[in-house]
Amino acid sequence: MSDAAGQEVQGDLTEEEKRQNVIRLAFGGRTELYDEFCKAVSDVIPPDTTVVLRGSAVTGTRWKDRAVRRRWSGHQ
Repeated sequence: MSDAAGQEVQGDLTEEEKRQNVIRLAFGGRTELYDEFCKAVSDVIPPDTTVVLRGSAVTGTRWKDRAVRRRWSGHQ
């Protein structure tokens, strides 16, 4: 699905809206930190690799029930 400006929309958010949410929630609104993070990841991953930043990895809790990550995942 696309919005009126022709941007792809997934889960009622455009890619730019999702990006802005990540910057606000994971990087305290600091675009320069987000850019540094993206560059650091890009510098070490193989070409043509996709990276997914999960909200629970940032917050440490699951959004659905606020469960602490270590209680519902095998990873600490």
